[in-house]
Amino acid sequence: MEKKGDKERLDMDSIRNEPFENVLYEILDGNEEVLYVGVGNIRINLRQHLPDGWFPLEEAAYYRKYGAGEPTLLLERKRSLIDDHTEILGHLPKYNEKEIRKGRSP
Repeated sequence: MEKKGDKERLDMDSIRNEPFENVLYEILDGNEEVLYVGVGNIRINLRQHLPDGWFPLEEAAYYRKYGAGEPTLLLERKRSLIDDHTEILGHLPKYNEKEIRKGRSP
């Protein structure tokens, strides 16, 4: 897995500067704890995590993205990143856990 990118503030100004490309990303809280690991079109998906989005993350303050890539490969990387998080901290990222409980794959 490539090195993590710098964190960016999760707001419309930052989102507007993102390209329409598929990436692996993390949503972080104000303490830089990982709340969610996601995959998809970065510009579209970040909007969904804002307070008025369809998957709002209340504590979200920042995001960090990894390189773009083939969707299937990005999903494999997502699973790996979630597994690493679970192994190190003993639990899934908060909103990935909720996603799994709702029957969606991680």
